[in-house]
Amino acid sequence: MGLYDRKICNYKKMNILILTSGGVDSTYCIIRNSKIGYKKIYCLYIKIWQNNCKYKKDIKILNKIKKKINFKIIFLDMEKEYYKHIFIPFIKQYKLGFSPNCDVFCNEKIKFKCIKKIKKIKKIKKTFTGHYVKISKNKMFCSLDLKKDQSFFLCRTNLKNTRFPLGFFLKKDIVFLIKFLNIKVAKSSRGICFIEKNVKNILNKEVGKIYARVKYKNNTIGKTSFFKTTGQKIYLNNKNYYIYNKIREEKVLNVCKYLKSSLLFIKLISIDKINFRKNINKKIINIFVKIRNCSNFEKAFIFFYKKKTFVNFVYLQRNISLGQIISVYNKKKMLILSGIINLSFGKGFINF
Repeated sequence: MGLYDRKICNYKKMNILILTSGGVDSTYCIIRNSKIGYKKIYCLYIKIWQNNCKYKKDIKILNKIKKKINFKIIFLDMEKEYYKHIFIPFIKQYKLGFSPNCDVFCNEKIKFKCIKKIKKIKKIKKTFTGHYVKISKNKMFCSLDLKKDQSFFLCRTNLKNTRFPLGFFLKKDIVFLIKFLNIKVAKSSRGICFIEKNVKNILNKEVGKIYARVKYKNNTIGKTSFFKTTGQKIYLNNKNYYIYNKIREEKVLNVCKYLKSSLLFIKLISIDKINFRKNINKKIINIFVKIRNCSNFEKAFIFFYKKKTFVNFVYLQRNISLGQIISVYNKKKMLILSGIINLSFGKGFINF
C-alpha cells in the first residue's frame, strides 16, 4: 500500500468538525471536506443571541444542503454564556467610555471553547472553519485575500488542530463557486457578532442616555452623547466639530473644528492584556499593526519600557479609541501578539 492509499484509509477512519453558519464560507468547507471521504462530518451551529430569529433560517438552509451532502448538524444554544461572559462585560466597558470588541472575545471565550468540548465528546481529530487566515506550524498568518483577512478576530484564540482552507483563496472565487454549484446559502452577518441591525437599539436599552459636555478651546458649547468616540464628527450650533480627546471621569469631550487638525492625530499608544503568539526579543521591532478588522496594515515600531508595551506609528493615526483591540504582525504578515489600547498620546494631551 502506497503513502497516498494510506492517507485515504486514515481519512476514512477520521471524524471531523466544521464550524458553520450556513453562509458561503462554511458551506465551501462542507463541500470541500465531503469530497475527501471522511468517516463522519459534524457541522456545529452556535446560537449566541437571545432575540435573533436568524438562526431558524440558517438551520433550514443547512438542512437543504444536507440533502445534497451527508453530514450531521450539532446545534448549541449558548445564549446565557454569551450574555454572561461577553455582553455584560461589553456593556460595563461601554458605560465607562471604552470601545471594546465583542467579536474577538466571542471567538476566544465561546465559539472555540464549544469546539473543544464537542471534539472530546465525538472523538474528533480535525476542525475546520470558514475564516480567512493561514496556519503553519501553529503560527497564524494573514490570508491571501487581505481585504477579507480575519486574523484580527482570531488574534486572542487558541487555534491548535484547527484548519482554515479559505486562507489560500480569494472571497470572490468562493462566492463564484457556490453560485456555480447553485447552492443557496445564508446571508453574511455584520455588526456585533450576530446582533446585526439591532445594535443601537440594544445599547440604548441596556445603557440608557448619558450626556457629556462638549468643550471647544476650554469653553462649553453644548451637550452630546457620552458614547461618541475619538475622531467622530458631531454637529452643534450649526457647525461640525471633531472629537480629539475624551475625559471619561469628568464626562467631557474636547473638540476641534477641522478634520485635518493636528489635535486629531495620534503617534504613540500603550497596550496591555497582551497575548503573545510568538516569543520575541523585547527590543525595538519593526511591525505592522491593525486596529480594526477593516483597517489597513500600518507601519510601526514596538518597544518595551518598565513592564509596559508601546507602539509608535511611522505615520500619524486618527480615530484611535481606548479599549480597542490591536493586532501586531511581522514583515511576513505573521501574527506576533495582540493587546488592548489603554493609553494614547496626542498633541499636548493623553487619553487614558
